[in-house]
Amino acid sequence: MKTVFKILLLLAACVPAFTATGISQAQEGESGICAMDAADGTSAAGVTVTWTGVRSFEGFNVFRAYSESGPWFRIGRTESESHSDESAQPGVKYWYAVCGCRYNTPGAMSAADSGYRKIPPPCGYDFNRILDEQNRSPEREEKAEYREYESLDPVLRPFYMNSLKLNLALHLARGYISRGAITVLRGFDSYMLDTESRRIILNISSVPCIINFKSKKLFRIYSAGGQELFDRLLANAVFYCVYEDDKELDAGNGITYMVPRFEAIGLSTGYFRNDREWKDRTILLGTDNTDYREKIKNAGG
Repeated sequence: MKTVFKILLLLAACVPAFTATGISQAQEGESGICAMDAADGTSAAGVTVTWTGVRSFEGFNVFRAYSESGPWFRIGRTESESHSDESAQPGVKYWYAVCGCRYNTPGAMSAADSGYRKIPPPCGYDFNRILDEQNRSPEREEKAEYREYESLDPVLRPFYMNSLKLNLALHLARGYISRGAITVLRGFDSYMLDTESRRIILNISSVPCIINFKSKKLFRIYSAGGQELFDRLLANAVFYCVYEDDKELDAGNGITYMVPRFEAIGLSTGYFRNDREWKDRTILLGTDNTDYREKIKNAGG
């Protein structure tokens, strides 16, 4: 958990600072502003904020905060009824409010609305490249490493998939991936395992994302093999995922992040990242969620 939150704190450190104000929020009728709306992850370029002034105003001051109760920071002024916040840190959930100005005097602040700048989901990995790497993999040379693998064989063997079934599963997966029904994710800088919620939080190229994995088998491996083996298997893992939406992730410092959330349809891994005999030594786990299986079939149709 600490590793992921350190990453989020580093992201927070990049947020520009603005001058706080002592302006408090007013009722809609007092502010003369209604229909306040901040976009929820509709763009990776910024957050579009819109509103309607029910009175005649010369301009509007735009404010931003990390929570609905403030403190508020002025981030701009505009004569129109919209503002694009391009300084918003991707993924950070902000609250926005505005106040109308008449005769260069700011009025009461409007009701607030939350919004965020989208973190683009990680790009899918080239599935054909993964298979090519596996098929070209050299024979193992480290005898000590192989002896360690053999000692763990009793733990791993119950999870290996029959090579014929594996070929069929990968063939079907290739079709769904090529049609965009499944996104392939591989490689990460760090991870956090949440066994209670059966999810993994990955940091891929400095971008956090949540992967929900409904299969209990993944966590049985963790229980049977321990942390060191699980770390190795996860480092070698290929995730077959469906992007769902953005999920709130509390960094514990008063800042909430909206990060890409995936549902893992499957996961394949092995003790060796590239193993000449990978077809006989691949762990392939699928989702236990029948609804997602059906969703993939329909999406790939």
